[in-house]
Amino acid sequence: MRINKYYRQEWAPEGIDPNILEKLAGEMIEPKAKNAFKRLLTMPSDFTPEETSIILIYLEFQRIRVPRQARTARQLIESSVLMQANSDFIKAYMKGQITISDSERFEYMRQVSGKIVPYFTRMKWDIIKASKGSGFVTTDSPVSFYNKEFLPPSEAGLGLAGTMVLFPLCSELMLIMRHPEHGPKVSPKMLVPEPQKRYTGIEITFYPKPIIENVVNQYNWLLVELSDHIVAGNCKEVLEKCIRRQPRVNLVNEYE
Repeated sequence: MRINKYYRQEWAPEGIDPNILEKLAGEMIEPKAKNAFKRLLTMPSDFTPEETSIILIYLEFQRIRVPRQARTARQLIESSVLMQANSDFIKAYMKGQITISDSERFEYMRQVSGKIVPYFTRMKWDIIKASKGSGFVTTDSPVSFYNKEFLPPSEAGLGLAGTMVLFPLCSELMLIMRHPEHGPKVSPKMLVPEPQKRYTGIEITFYPKPIIENVVNQYNWLLVELSDHIVAGNCKEVLEKCIRRQPRVNLVNEYE
């Protein structure tokens, strides 16, 4: 499935390219992020703060740009408007006589930009590897939030101690972020401290022992439940397994 001209802003003022967002992503963010991730996976001693920054920007952008998040933003805007509207406005809206402009989707991205990165920087980053014969899927909602207290497809906020960030790097590797407070003695619904704006470095752990297939399938099931419409895997068998609910496991302790 492809959404044609999804990032085109027809209302852009004269002299401003309506495709500027897509060009920015395709020409600047994505190529630099690709190179930065390649370097990250080789654990170079000279990995730069600039490379870390582009990865953080890319992850945030991948989170907020997708249709699933756009719908969530639209629902929030709609709820907010209708709560304050009078009965005549509500009737007109329900009849389709009043609509919410698509520009609100871009306004949402503008407002959210920079709000997610500080949480990413305070989290611990783990890179896990799928066992031979299995593999991680990727979806059209590539940066997913999972908290065991919220049944997918619901997603918890990043400000909760139990919320994990799942981002498949490829079919073999997946990046998992979790708060330092994350653990069996802390409520998953506990609020974490507000992130510092000053960057102090990120703790990254590469787990050399492959993750057993059962746990890989559990992660894949979550990724599918948190997706929009598209899921891709390295083979048919992996896709078939990931749509079946797997036995509940502790997704953190299984690779510690």
